[in-house]
Amino acid sequence: MKKLCLVTISVFMLSGCACFSGNNLQQVNSLPPLTAGAKKPTLSYIFLSSYYLWGEHKDRPRVRNALESEFADVIKESGYFAKWGPGNSGDVTIEIHIVLSGNPASVIPAIITGLTLFVIPSWVSDTYIVTAKIKIRDGSEHIFQLEDSTILVQWLPMIVVPGNIFTVPVKVRKNIWKNLILKMQQDGMFTQQSSFSQTKPLLA
Repeated sequence: MKKLCLVTISVFMLSGCACFSGNNLQQVNSLPPLTAGAKKPTLSYIFLSSYYLWGEHKDRPRVRNALESEFADVIKESGYFAKWGPGNSGDVTIEIHIVLSGNPASVIPAIITGLTLFVIPSWVSDTYIVTAKIKIRDGSEHIFQLEDSTILVQWLPMIVVPGNIFTVPVKVRKNIWKNLILKMQQDGMFTQQSSFSQTKPLLA
């Protein structure tokens, strides 16, 4: 009976929450195809992440692995690369650092919301800041910084508002990676075919 009560309370609390994108970046539903006959480069990457809270950057390996998996999914879905994997031996190498930050003070209004059974609303923002340093085999380098966020609203009327608290953050982060690839494409990084050797094996 105790377990049933806990499950019921958890379901009720989750049903009073909705998550929304900060919409700081354009929504990229699909990436434009590469030019017909273009030679796809190999991609290697170094993936770093940290959670910024209480003035400190902390590395959480399980979180980093999950974020890296999301990044790899977008790389695969893009169809822009012949091979890809961690390391620094690709035609294109990306060193990525994604910082997740939130406001710890938001815990207080969240508690108030819970105690009032979601009658009093509260919200919390999580920000994702990505710095990407890109090196092409021909020696050229590029640096991009992208930022987006999610907003979690905790309020009883959110029961009827679509905005899944589990799927929206993933969509926002994957959209950051799509924007990164789009910027690379717009900067002509996939037209430097003379520097694409594709001789060193990477993970598929």
